[in-house]
Amino acid sequence: MWSSRPPKSAISTGPRNSFEITGPTNGDTPEAIEARSCLARGELAAGKFGKAEAHATETYDLAVAALRTRSLDDRRLQEALATAIEIEALALTGQGARSMAVERLHNELERYRESPIGARIQSNIDLVSLEGRPAPRLDAREHLGRPMPELNTLKGKVILLFFWAHWCSICKEESPLIAQLADRYRARGLVIGAPTQRYGYVDGGRPAAPDRELRYIEQVRDKNFNFLRTETVPISEGIHREYGVASVPMLVLLDRQGVVRLYHPGRITEDAAMTPPIYLRREPRWPAAVALAAVACLSIALAPGLSIGPPWLFPAIVALLLAPTILLHRAGYHTMDRWFGMATTAVVTLELVAALIRLVTALPSRRESPKALLLSAASIWLANLLVFALWYWLYWRLDAGGPHGRDTRASHTSGAFLFPQMTMTSETKSATGQNRWSPTFLDYLFLAFNTSTAFSPTDTPALARWGKALMMLQSLISLTVLALLAARAVNIL
Repeated sequence: MWSSRPPKSAISTGPRNSFEITGPTNGDTPEAIEARSCLARGELAAGKFGKAEAHATETYDLAVAALRTRSLDDRRLQEALATAIEIEALALTGQGARSMAVERLHNELERYRESPIGARIQSNIDLVSLEGRPAPRLDAREHLGRPMPELNTLKGKVILLFFWAHWCSICKEESPLIAQLADRYRARGLVIGAPTQRYGYVDGGRPAAPDRELRYIEQVRDKNFNFLRTETVPISEGIHREYGVASVPMLVLLDRQGVVRLYHPGRITEDAAMTPPIYLRREPRWPAAVALAAVACLSIALAPGLSIGPPWLFPAIVALLLAPTILLHRAGYHTMDRWFGMATTAVVTLELVAALIRLVTALPSRRESPKALLLSAASIWLANLLVFALWYWLYWRLDAGGPHGRDTRASHTSGAFLFPQMTMTSETKSATGQNRWSPTFLDYLFLAFNTSTAFSPTDTPALARWGKALMMLQSLISLTVLALLAARAVNIL
């Protein structure tokens, strides 16, 4: 696809899809350099990746040389340089060297980030990288240690693939960092896989038969990558080809849904290696369990005439629903976990509304003492706060897919509520440490508290219609309780 219309005199299509410069080139003028970039694009379109890469490299060198006396404000020079970078990356990808392409694009982005072509290079990274796409298969007939499980059996786990080679000195230098990463986050569901392959030689570049090289790979693993003795090490050229790995070291991170979230060729810094990926930082679920238990306990404080059945009945129902919800979540059955969670939250919501109705009907009859009514109203108000915090945060895919959906995202950039962090620029997020921010139960509890007290969202407006409807219902319940208390106080006076 042409990013700009090529000059008509610059290229011509000859027989067998070959491309050649036909007009005068005038050496290194911006027009001639742009024409050569069109030649590289033509070879890419013809599927001649080697020639496309060669022409793109030549165009890049000419453009960089021209920049010594010219500026990137020149539109033709800007287009030529950006096209050369793009075509080289696409040509490398076409030849199975995706990792090399991504590494070069990252290098160019560091060089030209603030220039007019910075955004285009970033879009090329998004195009070439596997990030955001379903992970390719991990088929391997040979392996050291235990075999690599199928990806579909690892759903719910975060997978870090460490591509290495027996001759790679940088891989050996990074080995302690990867070992620390594995030790720190294995308990949170991190699975390590370390694919490698044969290269036809052993130490000193001496040719080796497959069996001998395999023994040498095992020796190098035991000596320089000791932590891999307990991990799976597939020996497969096919995995490298599927993931486009042409250079090592290479790190690929798959989220709990089997989607590639990190595609990092080359060295990784210690800070980056020790920073936990967002996919390992699950939102804690215990606040929801505590909130549900609190709602169940608040029902015990209701006056006898405001509750259904004996005081222990409602807490027992909540416990019976909450127990399988926790067990299903821990077992990784997130769909069933969500439905049980919905049922539990729905039950406590119905009990909340029923208690409010009984309170309204009990007030005129004066069957209950003022102290009992006051305690019951306070219990209903607090239950209202907790129940709607649960609805905002939990299950039903209400905000960005609920906690499980948010676990699979790198950061929280969209949802049913507009949190202040979502309005920050990328520079402000980085400066304040909010670039990977994601809301937790406390954020939704704060939202529910403001809705119950101020009858408005304050700093976090609702964007989705369901969010607005829930906030109106919560405000109505809170206002009704407060109005009843005020009416009772006036009546007593």
